[in-house]
Amino acid sequence: MLSSIQLQSEIERLKAENVQLVALLETHGIPWIPDTVPTDKNVGTTFHSTILSTDEKVALFRSLFRGRSDVYPIRWESSTTGKSGYSPACANEWKRGVCPKPQVKCSACDYRELLPLTNQTIFDHLTRKQTIGVCPLLANETCYFNIPNVTPSSSFFESESFGGSGGIEQVAFGDFAERPFALPE
Repeated sequence: MLSSIQLQSEIERLKAENVQLVALLETHGIPWIPDTVPTDKNVGTTFHSTILSTDEKVALFRSLFRGRSDVYPIRWESSTTGKSGYSPACANEWKRGVCPKPQVKCSACDYRELLPLTNQTIFDHLTRKQTIGVCPLLANETCYFNIPNVTPSSSFFESESFGGSGGIEQVAFGDFAERPFALPE
C-alpha cells in the first residue's frame, strides 16, 4: 500500500502528464474535452478556487462553457464609432500586407486563418487580457447549452426535457432555438 506522500507524488506526476498530453492534442488540433459535464453529483466539494490549479480551472471553465474548439469569437470595439461585437479570431487579422481590411470583409478574405480555442486563450479570457465568446452550435448541429423559450411559470423547467431528471443531455439545436446560429462576421 502506498503512503499518502507517495499517492500525492503520483497525483502530481499524473497532472503534469495530463498537461503535456493536452498540449500535444491541441498542437495537432485533436479535441480533448471529455463528454461529461460536471454536476453536483460528480463534482462534490472539491471544486474550491483555492484548491484547483490554474490548469484545472481552465479545464473546468471549458467543460462548463463548451462549444466549438476549432474556432472562437473575440470581442472588438470601434474607437471611432463606439460600436462593438464579436468576430471569429483570425491569425492574420490586421497584419500589414496580408489582411485586406477594411476593403474586404473577413468572410470573403482569401487569407482568413481561423484560430482554434486553446487553454491559453481561455486563460487570457479569465485573466481579462481579452474577451472571447463561444460558438455553441457544433458541426453535427447540436449544442451543449439548453436554450428554452418558455415562460417562467411553465412546468417545462421541471420536465425531463430540461434536465429535471438530473442529467444534462446533448440536444438538437433546433429543439430550443427559433432561429439558426450564424458565426458573426
